[in-house]
Amino acid sequence: AEFIDESGNQVWPAFIEEKWENPPDCLGYASPSDITILKPEVSGPSCDELVRNGGQDASISTSDPWLHTHPGVEVAVGLGLDGSDAIKTINRKYHWTGLGQNIDTRCIKLMEGQYFEFSAWIKMLDSSGNPANVVDPDREWYRNMSPILTINAREYRDALTKQFIYTTEDRDKAWLARPYKPDGWNLVHGLFRLPENSPRVFWELERAPDNVEFIVDNASIKPVTCNPDMLLKNGKLEDAGVSKYWDTWGGEVGLDIVTGYGGSGNALKAFKRPHLSHGPAQIIDMDCINAGERLAFQAKIKFESSGATAVCNPYTWGSDRCSDFFMYTYTQGIRHYRRVAWIASDDPVDGWYEIAGVYTLNEDQANAEFAKVYFDGAVANLDVIVDDVEVKKIPQTCQELTLNPSFEESTAFWSFIDRGYSKVSLYSPGAGGESDFALRSYDRGSSE
Repeated sequence: AEFIDESGNQVWPAFIEEKWENPPDCLGYASPSDITILKPEVSGPSCDELVRNGGQDASISTSDPWLHTHPGVEVAVGLGLDGSDAIKTINRKYHWTGLGQNIDTRCIKLMEGQYFEFSAWIKMLDSSGNPANVVDPDREWYRNMSPILTINAREYRDALTKQFIYTTEDRDKAWLARPYKPDGWNLVHGLFRLPENSPRVFWELERAPDNVEFIVDNASIKPVTCNPDMLLKNGKLEDAGVSKYWDTWGGEVGLDIVTGYGGSGNALKAFKRPHLSHGPAQIIDMDCINAGERLAFQAKIKFESSGATAVCNPYTWGSDRCSDFFMYTYTQGIRHYRRVAWIASDDPVDGWYEIAGVYTLNEDQANAEFAKVYFDGAVANLDVIVDDVEVKKIPQTCQELTLNPSFEESTAFWSFIDRGYSKVSLYSPGAGGESDFALRSYDRGSSE
């Protein structure tokens, strides 16, 4: 079987879904193995963008191939970014409805297992055409208070007979970046892997409150190339001035953009934390990292209580402890939660602590299907603010085995041996090396 256009060229309709009934009580009937679907070849460049008619062009003549769950979509002439055209929902009534597109299944097969990045700019209006003030991206997705990306994949219960087809829904793959601007354009963004071996994959923006209309522009799904020098993205929070790439560890956590380290630039603030483990987080792509390789984790971190700078104790596990840098990985049912970096010295600068560490990946972590870094530990009534966050591979070199040997980066990558039994801090003057600092170890509980 093949598909031919009006000019006689072989084409592909984005997906083919076969559905077979029980075999008849006779001879000579066809079965799935008797059918061959012919597909035109597709190349990598053809799959560099999986969204068609996403609004990158200033003028849009049709809403095709956009689809809707209820009741429709149309071209929004002149209502897009900078007065361009966009795509708009029509009379959207229910939180579970939205708009989206089918993905070319040839691209999914070609780029099997790879990470993709979704982004779309969205403006939301109430039923009277006013800014949608009911949207709250800090609530969990199932509260239906903010738009999310859902990946709908069709699956066969029996791949051989191709009977009994059903739909899986993988929700919250992209979410609204903060801060939310009711009267402006907002970014929906996320990083995810697409399902494999599915005859049809349909992505959809949904879950904003009832009676909220969507105007969508510059929608895009592109393959991601893992960069070992920048495994964590937007670490300085300067990309679009929003929390792009960032998410939370734990639900019902507020995120906002605030003044960054040194009194300039941006930082990410996590507030309304229900638990000490909840805070800022980010999905990272580690497909370019191998087992046995070392990763460096660094950040500037600050704590506030009721808007005032607060301190923590890096030398305790008690209630006044600081947040640590963690990494979570999932591989074929195996989960790892690892503390990979922490604050080494109790000498913050204007409230900002240095947090850093080195971690060597094992086989499960290096082959992770999913990986996420997050900050965990400070008591829940403290707001956690992070800036200058980095996760990157440490190049293998035998010329310099020690990181930050002259303490030019404060105490980064140095630490006490055991929390609660010793402390470290910068000491000046140093021994005349490349900096004026040395490292002091004190309050040692033993000779170890």
